[in-house]
Amino acid sequence: ARVKMTERAAALSALLKLADSHENETQIVAVRTCCNLVLDNNIRGAAIKAGVYASLEKGLLLQDKDTVRQCLASIFSVCTEDLFMEQMAKSTRIPVTLIKYISNSDHSNVTLTPEEYSLGARTLCMLSWCTRSRLFLQTKEVFLLLIALVDMGTKQQTQNQWTATTIVTSKESFSEGTESANSSGALLTSSAEWIAASIRYLLLGYGDAAAVEDLIEMGIMRSLDKLNKLPSNDEATAIRTCKSLVAALRTLVSS
Repeated sequence: ARVKMTERAAALSALLKLADSHENETQIVAVRTCCNLVLDNNIRGAAIKAGVYASLEKGLLLQDKDTVRQCLASIFSVCTEDLFMEQMAKSTRIPVTLIKYISNSDHSNVTLTPEEYSLGARTLCMLSWCTRSRLFLQTKEVFLLLIALVDMGTKQQTQNQWTATTIVTSKESFSEGTESANSSGALLTSSAEWIAASIRYLLLGYGDAAAVEDLIEMGIMRSLDKLNKLPSNDEATAIRTCKSLVAALRTLVSS
């Protein structure tokens, strides 16, 4: 059925229009159908060529958690082909939307799970690693969002560490303490290696000395330092994160 849909331009066009519907239920069904097309290796290219990226981007902004999860998985599945990643970075704002999503700036009433945060961070890392898509992510806006993401996460992490030293004296306070596992601080800590690697790759070939000076004034060095100070229970992950941070510093110095 999916193959038949992609073979008929009229069917795909109608589906993409449904994804723009003002009816929430219709939009959810249409977006999730688009996700199913992208998740199919055999027809992914045809779906992307038809313009399905716009529907996936809309799906990230919906308040339906299941739809957002499927959009995250679909977007990550695209990161197997350089051409697909280039098209995504060049023709959409999905990378920017991803950073905003995992920083929770557009979903203040939505609690992210570690899996959702990790999927978004890993996708961003892949887009930054690919030389063809990286070019379109090397903007001041993206760096500002990443710096804000790290600032927000490390600030929350500090608050959580302070809270952890407080003696829990009631069932209610214990419940509040357990919720911090999904706070921005805990989420950033669990995916620090992907954020550090993203910054590392995005710095490669980024502008001239003046552009790098702007990044330093924006706080990129402070962000690297904060990522370095995040705790880690996994030595291998900590080493990979440290390597990315060192590589980022070397790039900044050489610039």
